[in-house]
Amino acid sequence: MIKHPQKRRPIFWLLIPLLFGFALRVHALNVPELNIDEAWTYLNSYFLAYPSGYSVTQILAPEPNNALHLLLSAGAVRLIPEPFAVRFLSMCVSVITLALLSRLAFRLYGRRAALIAIWLGAFAFLPVAFAQIARGYSLAALLGMSALLFFLERKWRREMLFGALTPLVHLGAFPIVMIGDALTLWRVIRHRYVNIPRWIVRSVVVYGMALLVVYMTFIRRDIHVISSGQLPPTLSGVFEHLLGTVINPGLPFWLRLIMIAILIVSLIVALRWRVRLQVPVLWIVLTYSMLVTLAILADGPIKWLHIHHVVYALVLIMAAGIALMPRRLQITLVALFVTVSAWGLMQYYGEPYRYWREARAAMNTANDEQLPVYLGQPTVIYVFAVNADGDLSFAELPPLEQRPERFGYVEIIGWHPPPPIECDEQLWTDGYLVLWVCVTD
Repeated sequence: MIKHPQKRRPIFWLLIPLLFGFALRVHALNVPELNIDEAWTYLNSYFLAYPSGYSVTQILAPEPNNALHLLLSAGAVRLIPEPFAVRFLSMCVSVITLALLSRLAFRLYGRRAALIAIWLGAFAFLPVAFAQIARGYSLAALLGMSALLFFLERKWRREMLFGALTPLVHLGAFPIVMIGDALTLWRVIRHRYVNIPRWIVRSVVVYGMALLVVYMTFIRRDIHVISSGQLPPTLSGVFEHLLGTVINPGLPFWLRLIMIAILIVSLIVALRWRVRLQVPVLWIVLTYSMLVTLAILADGPIKWLHIHHVVYALVLIMAAGIALMPRRLQITLVALFVTVSAWGLMQYYGEPYRYWREARAAMNTANDEQLPVYLGQPTVIYVFAVNADGDLSFAELPPLEQRPERFGYVEIIGWHPPPPIECDEQLWTDGYLVLWVCVTD
C-alpha cells in the first residue's frame, strides 16, 4: 500500500497569527497604570479572593452586569497576587476570542476566510487595547460570540447558556446574542421550520437574565427612565467610531484612508459574489441601535467603549470579501492591513496611561511645600492606594473642624462629592484631575 505524505493540519497556519495576537496583547501589559475602573475591579476582586468582612453579595449585588468578570478576576488575583493580575485575565480572554473569531469566519465563509479573519483580528486596534484593560469588555464579547457560534452550529443548550451569561459581564455585548433571534424571526416570517417551543424556552432564559440585570442596575442607580432628549450620533460619527475600532484614531488621515479602501473593496467583492453578510450587518445594526436607545432611556452619555466588539463584525466582512480575491491580492491586502495596524499599535504603546503618575508628581510637590493633601472621593482614594507604590503621602479628607488652615485636595472633575467650598485655587490640572489649594477661614 502506498502511503501518501500527510498534509499539515490547517490549525498550524492559525497558530502563527494567534501567537502574533498574544505577543501584541502581552507586550507592555503592566506599563500603563491601572485606571479608575481597573482599580475598582482589582479591589472588588481582592475582597472576593481574600475575604475581609465583605460578603460576596455585598460585592456583587452593586455590580450585577459585572458579576461574572469579578468572580473570574478574583481567581486571577489568587493565582497572581498583584494588581495587574486582573489585566492578565483580559489578555487571555482576548486571545481566546481570536480563535473563536476564526471559527465564526469558518462557519460563515469558509477556511480561507477563517485564516484571513484571525490575521486581521490579531492586529486590529481596539481588541489589543481592550485586552490590556482589566474590565469585562473582552469577556462579554467572548461570551456573546460563543452564543452566536452555537446558534450557527444548532447547539441550542450551549447557546442558551452563553447567552444568559453575557449580561452578567456586560450588557454592551448582548446585541451579539440577539443576532440569533433576528435570524430565527426571519425564518418564521418566511414560513421556514423553527422549533418554536425550544426558541421560547431559550428566549425566556436569556432575556429573563438580561432584564434581571437591567432591573438590578436600575434599582441600584435609582435612575428614572425618562428621555434625555439626547440626539443620536450622526452617520459620520458612527462610521468614525467603526473605523476607530480597527485602527488607532491618532494616525494620519492617509493611513486611515488605506483601511477605508480595504473595507470598501472587500464589501464590494462580497456583494458582487452575493455573499451572505446578514450576521455581521445585523451585528453592527443591533449594537448601535441598542447603544443609542439605552443611552437615551438611561439619561446618560453614549459610551462607545462598551461596543468595541463591532470590530469583529468588520473583520468578518473584510475576511469574506478578501477570501474571494486572487491569492496575491489576498496576501497584499492582509499585509497592508497588518502593516498599518502595527504602526498604530506602536503609537499606542508609546503613549501609556499617565494620569496618576503626573498627579502624584504634583501631590509630592505640594508635600514638599508642607501642604497636606487630602482625597474626598472614595474611588480616588482607592486608585491612588493601588498605584502609589509607597511614594505618596495623602489622607482622607477630615471633618471641617479638623482641617488645617491650608491644604490640598484632589478631585475627579464631575464626580461626587464636589471639592470643599474653601478650595478656590488650582495648583495643577490635566483636565481630568484637579489639585486644589484650599484655605480655611
